[in-house]
Amino acid sequence: MDSNDAENIKIKESFPKTGDKCYCYGNANGLGIAFYEGTISNPSISLKVDGVVQTFIQSKNEIYPGCSGGCLLNSNGQLIGMLSFRTKDANGIPVTDFAYSIPSSRIMSELKNVKEGNKVWKIMFEQFL
Repeated sequence: MDSNDAENIKIKESFPKTGDKCYCYGNANGLGIAFYEGTISNPSISLKVDGVVQTFIQSKNEIYPGCSGGCLLNSNGQLIGMLSFRTKDANGIPVTDFAYSIPSSRIMSELKNVKEGNKVWKIMFEQFL
């Protein structure tokens, strides 16, 4: 993928596989666009956020404040998710090695709901930062 392909990013709605390469793009700490290479560690992990169990993609990537809302791409440059949050350890210290992303299939489903005039889905960015 080169810079000319950026306007043609495809959305892949199927879940990646454990061990797949992935790439995170975000505005780490407000210092400008950052790019991190990593791997999918759990393609479909269920976590409780705001009292609701939701499915996320867990990847072994660094993620910092400001990266939320950035894209998670597969090795073909296809959008597979939107960076959302990281967790904290037992001492309350943010864990930077794992990123949790909203799967692109969920985003597309919710966008369809909005288009059809149904409920608006609340996405909590930086929930655990």
